Amino acid sequence: MPFSVYLTYTRTYTKNIVMRHDYTLFRRKGQKVWYFHFYENDTRKSRSTGKTLKYEAEEVAQEFIFKKKNPKKGITLSGYTQNFFIWDQCLWIKRQHSKGHRFSIDVAQQRRGHLVNHILPVFGSYLLTDLNSIEIENWLIHLDKANQTKNNILSTFKIVLTEASQEGIIPRNPLELVKQLARQNAKRDIFSDDEITSLFPADDTEIFDLWDEQRLAVSMYLLYCTGIRSGELRALRWKDVIWDDELGGLAIMHAVKNNQEIGLPKNGKTRVVVMDQRGAKLLSNWLDATPFNEMDDLIFYGSSCSTPMERGVLSKKLIKVLAKLEINTSERNLVVHSFRHTFNTRMRRVLPQETLQMLTGHQSKEMSEHYDHPDNNSIYNLLKRSILN
Repeated sequence: MPFSVYLTYTRTYTKNIVMRHDYTLFRRKGQKVWYFHFYENDTRKSRSTGKTLKYEAEEVAQEFIFKKKNPKKGITLSGYTQNFFIWDQCLWIKRQHSKGHRFSIDVAQQRRGHLVNHILPVFGSYLLTDLNSIEIENWLIHLDKANQTKNNILSTFKIVLTEASQEGIIPRNPLELVKQLARQNAKRDIFSDDEITSLFPADDTEIFDLWDEQRLAVSMYLLYCTGIRSGELRALRWKDVIWDDELGGLAIMHAVKNNQEIGLPKNGKTRVVVMDQRGAKLLSNWLDATPFNEMDDLIFYGSSCSTPMERGVLSKKLIKVLAKLEINTSERNLVVHSFRHTFNTRMRRVLPQETLQMLTGHQSKEMSEHYDHPDNNSIYNLLKRSILN
C-alpha cells in the first residue's frame, strides 16, 4: 500500500505520523507539476514535489514534512545499528526475550555478520530516511551470494528498518513489500572416486605439493575420511585425538562459529569419529612437523596456536586445487562441505543407520538421506541385493 494511501486512513495524530493538514498540495497555473505549502517558524513556504501524479506528490510532501518534524532525521544506518545484534547490548534482542521469543546467540552473531560484512559497507553512510526499496533490492539481486543467503540478509535488513519505523525515525519500513528471492535447489554434489584419487594422491610428497602446504593437505583429507564439519575440524586440539595402532579417532567436542569463536558443535552434542589409516598417519606426521604441538594447541591454527583457521582459507584453497586439476565445476556445486556429503553417501552403503548418525552427528534418518547422493550403479546393487535376498 502506498504511504499516501496509508495516511489517508490515518485519523489519529501522533508525533510519528505526518497528517494531511501539515501541508497543502497545489498546482501553479499552466504547470503540471504539483507544489505544496508548508509552515516553517510560522511562515508559509512553498516547495515543488517534482511530480505530476498527485499520489506521488503526496508521498514527496509527506516525506519532506516527516523529516522536518522528526528530531532523529540525521541518523545514519551505521550509527543506528552500532549495537544491533550484539548479544549483551542490543535492546531489540532483550525485547524479544522478554516477549518469550527464542533468539539464540548464534543467530545474533549471524545477523550481526550480515550487517557488518554486507549491509553496512554499502548503506552504512545513508541516512535512515534516505534508504529506498528499489536501490536495496537491486543491490541484493546482484550480490554474489546464493539466494538463501540473500534472503537471510534481507531478513536482517527488515528487522533493523522495522525497528526504526516503530521508533518513529522513519515513517515506514521501505522493505516491507520486498519479497524474498526464489529458493535455489542446487544440491551440493559429491566427489567421484577418480576425483578423490586426484585430490589425495597416494604419495605424501605429491599431496603436499598439490595443496601447497602440509596443514591444508591434512585438514582436507580429514574432512574427506571422517565427514566432520569444517567448523568442527578447525576447533580440534591435540588433546581431542584418540591415537590407536590400527586406526585412530577424533573427539568432536567443539566447533568454530561464524564469528570465529569456539563453542559447542551443532545441536550441542559431542561425538567421536574414526579416521582411516592414512588419515591417522597424516595427522601423526603433522604432529611432528607443526610448531604448535602442545595438548591444548589447535591442530589447524590460524594466526596463532589459539586462533582457529578461518573457513575461507579452506574454501579458497579447494577452488584453486579443483582448477589446477581441471575438474569441471561449471554445472556442479562442489564446496568444502561436499566432503561431508561424499562421506555420508559412501558410508550409507556399508554402515547401519544408527552408526552412521553417530559418526555424522545427524539427528534423523531424513537428514542422512538429504546428504545421500547415490549413483545408478549404487541403486542397482541395492535393488539386486534386495531381490536376491
